[in-house]
Amino acid sequence: MIRVRMNPCCGPEEENIKAFGAFTLHITGEYTPSPINVGETVSKTSYSREEYALQLNAGQTVTIDLRSLWNPYLEVLRDNQVVAADDNSGPYENARLTFTAPSLGTYVIRVRHANVIVPGGTFTLKIIAGDGVNNTSSTSPLLRTVQRN
Repeated sequence: MIRVRMNPCCGPEEENIKAFGAFTLHITGEYTPSPINVGETVSKTSYSREEYALQLNAGQTVTIDLRSLWNPYLEVLRDNQVVAADDNSGPYENARLTFTAPSLGTYVIRVRHANVIVPGGTFTLKIIAGDGVNNTSSTSPLLRTVQRN
């Protein structure tokens, strides 16, 4: 998804109206999700969706915990297809899901607001080994915080 926002900045109203004409947007290159590993925590402020690439072995189980004040939505994708999703399984309308990879490979963790129209804000994403029952504490030695900008 590409969002283009044009805002009037200055000058008479007529000049602003003329500035909002047709345009062509050319995009080159490939998009690559940011890498994330089991045991990492990412805290970030974002006003669109974010994607992270997670390498998993066949049969490997992880708990993905997504917390924010803005009702976050969590998706797991493989080959551009959603294979798992969650909206409110975590506390206070946060997202949390336990996922077992059916095969070896890269899974994309997509973070966004549950309401597509509403912009996001600050979120914390944790990838926890196993079912997360005993590993969800932020003081766990298994978790390593990574700040991405």
